[in-house]
Amino acid sequence: MIYVYQKKITNPLTGRKRLTTFYGVRGKTPDRKNYGKRGFISREDADTYEKNLLLSYRSNGNDNITLNELASLYFDNMYKNGKLRVVQDMQITYKHKIKPFLGDMKISSITNKDIKKWQDQLLSMTYGKNNKPYANRYLQKIQTLFSTITNYGVKYGYTNKSFIYQKAIRKNEKKREMKFYTPEEFKKFINAIDDSIVYHTLFTILYFCGLRKGEAMAVTWNDIDFKNKTMSIDKSYDTRNRIITTPKTQNSYRTLLLTDQCITALYNLQKYYKASDNDTHYVFGYYKPISVNAIANANIKYSKKAGIKRIRVHDFRHSHVSLLLSLKFSVFEIAKRIGDTPEMVNNIYGHWFLESQENMIDALNSVKL
Repeated sequence: MIYVYQKKITNPLTGRKRLTTFYGVRGKTPDRKNYGKRGFISREDADTYEKNLLLSYRSNGNDNITLNELASLYFDNMYKNGKLRVVQDMQITYKHKIKPFLGDMKISSITNKDIKKWQDQLLSMTYGKNNKPYANRYLQKIQTLFSTITNYGVKYGYTNKSFIYQKAIRKNEKKREMKFYTPEEFKKFINAIDDSIVYHTLFTILYFCGLRKGEAMAVTWNDIDFKNKTMSIDKSYDTRNRIITTPKTQNSYRTLLLTDQCITALYNLQKYYKASDNDTHYVFGYYKPISVNAIANANIKYSKKAGIKRIRVHDFRHSHVSLLLSLKFSVFEIAKRIGDTPEMVNNIYGHWFLESQENMIDALNSVKL
């Protein structure tokens, strides 16, 4: 732990004493021995000393390190190399779903029985006012994080014990129905937006391009090429930390061809903002990205006005995939357009592909030779 203290220091030239801030560290090593050192002139120096002290334990394969101590090292490394929002999400998951059950235990003392008990507790946990159980996808995320942290410990010599053999638990659950708008439903929705050119354009882009919300919020006017009818996706907006970041994955970097409907909507919005093609201001919000709450409220407002079911803002991305599937595009073509891997598309939309294949077979069976 790093702490701050002040001490009066005499200037050798003037002889005057001045109150100066210093930093110190204290805590326990993985083998539970106390450590402490003072006199660092910066927080960075104190942090480096403490990290190097803990790093010294990897050379002898020390197995007395606790899961909390290993997680702290892992997250510190991730903050240097990973995306801020992703690391924050992992820390929240660890804090509430792993730390209370296994955090204080030494890695070497965690048994299969301990893990089974933890997994049973995960299965019994619920959330929200209606006490809904966690979905298998989230349970998998929690258990993957545990394995990732312990594998990091093995890789860098903090522990000799690996848990990659541990089978992840799942529960029997009915696959949740994925909501989306058909072209007919979207027509009703978009026609209901008759009082805002900004939201009319935003939801048109979401539906016909399948952008993630953060990607749409980060688009600037110089990302739009009206001549070639394209949009470049090379950044995203982190709504929690309110910063522009890199896209979600490497596959998310892409250049999208735009429909005539999208080009017309963007052209009208550009005239409304009086923006230029090389303008670095945001397409949706102009001086700063449009508020995520404003988008959500607009979605509620116009779905209600249109008299149709309400879907989440992210479901406009699902709607785009559904539209492409109905037009008989392949998983590879869809993955490239929405900035995902074919594996991820199959994982999320696999049941839709199956339905599409069944429709194809019905159509083929109707062919009389």
